Amino acid sequence: MKKLILIALILVAASSLSAAGRWSAILDVAPLIPQGDLAEAYDIPSGMMGAGTGYEVGFRLRQAHRNSALSIAMNIGKPGKYSDANGDDPFDVSASIFRCSADYTWYMPTQRNAVQFFLTAGGSLNHNVYKDEYLNDGEFFEHGVNAIGANLGVGAKKGEFEFTLSYHVNRFDTIQIWDGVENYNWDYVTARVGIILPTY
Repeated sequence: MKKLILIALILVAASSLSAAGRWSAILDVAPLIPQGDLAEAYDIPSGMMGAGTGYEVGFRLRQAHRNSALSIAMNIGKPGKYSDANGDDPFDVSASIFRCSADYTWYMPTQRNAVQFFLTAGGSLNHNVYKDEYLNDGEFFEHGVNAIGANLGVGAKKGEFEFTLSYHVNRFDTIQIWDGVENYNWDYVTARVGIILPTY
């Protein structure tokens, strides 16, 4: 039911983009800094991933109304993979995060052409994918789990560029990845640079 409600909210946000207001398309790129189970040292019994810093790329459509804006976005995140060996058999453990989100942004009042600071918050539908692969024989295991997420961030905008530091909550339950582990915390931080594309 929660997923259906979030999907409905994202669709409402998408439909609102046709309302009166200034719209823009934005390309985003960011380092992705793992938190929680993603960041902890690799440990099978505990579900720790040992992931390093990775990246997130995405695309946003945003509708601005005076000092606020509503946007929808699609993002793909790849934390850094963990590599090790079981005897003479090397293996990789990796994660992927596909995120569809709706976000609200409030811009602080500022002088014309000055740096404009803002706060942003939103909800998302995340598809999390775990994969481990033995490199010598090509055997692998892969499992995907959907989850409801949230994010909170602060940022600054100047001209056609903006910078946003965000914390993303991304947690889910599954018994399909590691035996004895049901709860996973795949939270992460992004330091996003957005490039506002020209509109005509």
